[in-house]
Amino acid sequence: MKIWSGEDTVGTDFYLVTNETIYIDDFDNNENEEVALDKLKNNESPLNVFTKDVKVIHLSTVSKISADIKRNEIEVTFKDGKSEDDATMFFSDDQSFQSAYGFIKNLFGEKFIETVDEYNIPKASYGSLWALTVFGFLTWLFYRMADQIEQEGADPHGRKAKLLVKFIDLLGTTGVAIIGGIILLTTLVYLISRIRKPPSYLVLHSGNYKVSGVARTIVNYVILIIVWIVLVKAML
Repeated sequence: MKIWSGEDTVGTDFYLVTNETIYIDDFDNNENEEVALDKLKNNESPLNVFTKDVKVIHLSTVSKISADIKRNEIEVTFKDGKSEDDATMFFSDDQSFQSAYGFIKNLFGEKFIETVDEYNIPKASYGSLWALTVFGFLTWLFYRMADQIEQEGADPHGRKAKLLVKFIDLLGTTGVAIIGGIILLTTLVYLISRIRKPPSYLVLHSGNYKVSGVARTIVNYVILIIVWIVLVKAML
C-alpha cells in the first residue's frame, strides 16, 4: 500500500494505491487529509476514510495508464460497467510522480507493456484547437440567440428549449460574451501551455498500442480545417 498526499500532490488530492485498487479523492482541507492519513495508518478500511466522491478503481478493470512526464500527471483508463472511464492523478513534483508511476508499473508487472509516446506541437495542439472551435462556435451561437431574444423576444417549443431560452435571456449578450470569453481564454492558455511543453507519455497497456504518426495528424487537421470552413460559412 502506498499513499500520496499533502505536498506530494496538487491541492488537497489524496491517492491510495494497494495491490488491488486505486483510490482517488479530494478532501476539503489539509486537516481532513491528516485525519484520513492517521486512520489508514491504523489499518482502518479505506471505504470508511474517504469521502462519498472517492473514485475507486479496481486494477482488474484498468486497460491503460498514460503518464505525462512533462506535467507529472498519471491518467488511468478503466472499465466502469459497460462503459470506459478515466481519472487523473496530479503530482506536485517529479519525485512523487516517479514514485507513483514506478509503484503502479510494478503492480502490473509483465501484464502491461510500456510504450513511449512523444507529442510534437501539431499533435499536442489538436485537442485544444477542437475545444476552441466548439466553444467559439457555441459562444457565437448563444450570443446571436441572446441578441435575438433582446430584439424580438422568443417563443420556444418544448420544455428543454424553454429552459435554454430562459437561461440565455437571463445571461443576456453581455453575460454570454463574458462567460464565453472566459472559457475561450482558459482554453487558449491551455493550448499555449501544450505548445510550449508538448506532452511526453509513458503508456502502460495490454496488447497493441499504436502511436499516431504524421499521416494520422495530417488527416486530423484536414478534418478540422473542413469543420472551420463549414462553421465560418454558417457564421457569415
